[in-house]
Amino acid sequence: MPFQRPTLSDLRLRARALFASKLKGADGTLPKSNITVSSDVIAALVYGLYGYADWLARQALPNTADDWYYLSRWGALFGLTPKPPVQSAGNALFTGSVGASVPHHTLMQDSLGNQYKTTADATLIAGNTSVPIISLVGGVAGNLPAGAPLTLLIALTGVGATATVDGSGLSDGLDAETALAFGGRIAERIKNPPSGSGTVSDYQRWALSVPGVTRATANPLESGPGTVTVRFVMDANPNGFIPRSADVHTVCEVIEAEKPVTDQLTVLAPTPQAVNYTLSPSVPTSVRPAIAQALAAMHAGLAIGAGLSVQAQIIPVIVAAGKIKAKFLSQPLTDIAATPHIVLTLGTIAYQ
Repeated sequence: MPFQRPTLSDLRLRARALFASKLKGADGTLPKSNITVSSDVIAALVYGLYGYADWLARQALPNTADDWYYLSRWGALFGLTPKPPVQSAGNALFTGSVGASVPHHTLMQDSLGNQYKTTADATLIAGNTSVPIISLVGGVAGNLPAGAPLTLLIALTGVGATATVDGSGLSDGLDAETALAFGGRIAERIKNPPSGSGTVSDYQRWALSVPGVTRATANPLESGPGTVTVRFVMDANPNGFIPRSADVHTVCEVIEAEKPVTDQLTVLAPTPQAVNYTLSPSVPTSVRPAIAQALAAMHAGLAIGAGLSVQAQIIPVIVAAGKIKAKFLSQPLTDIAATPHIVLTLGTIAYQ
């Protein structure tokens, strides 16, 4: 039987009962008696200790740990480190006198105070001059849309005080790996230790080591003997979870450096396939947001190439989120199969 942590009220009652059993005539029911006050103080202190013990128990396993100190120590045991944030990059348009210089490392900031710097020297021409820049803050906070203004932090002779993000915007900034995701990687590494021979788990682990990659699958022999096909997604990418050609190239380079030389590697982006849901209009409006959130989480946890079972996955998820029991699902009614190149995504949710 699992241990049940006592509530603060339970601890108060236990302390008062213990006083009454050990001290003849003690009455813990009087609200302002020394016995009552002492019992409540002791209960509060013990309750805090229970909380600390509960927190320590979570750190005992990497898939439940949420403290970076313990997670870092777990990761170090297996040669794993958290994936750092990725800086956004792009180009800014400068204006000013023809021939004026914009030096490398020129600092700017956006309207929220996030800083950026130029990554090359530039000489202004007539009109707008495009200069490559990079954010100094990692993560999605450094992504900016086209036309966003940037203010120079130091005045430059002949150069306008502000620059503008060009039509492509600043993109590719990704947040650092979360504690939950890092703990999941550690747990996966424990379950599937590296073989050195290029197993399916090896290829998945190599792909997941790339910042931004959240799900990956490896399919051996997909293109014939000696071949391995890897597909991956980037769920936290604000530009969309389907990787672009540059992301595919990055993952390919990382895996090529690790894989056996005899394996022929292909890295591809999967093809998204939306799954639409139709539920009964009798489902209470109050629980519909929870159902949508639960379905989104279910799809975010699906492996690439994995299908969906109506009875084993979809219905239990909706029931748990909405606390509903009557017949409520009219679409889909049959299991949804998927091929290795497909990733099932959440489509529309209708109530009709």
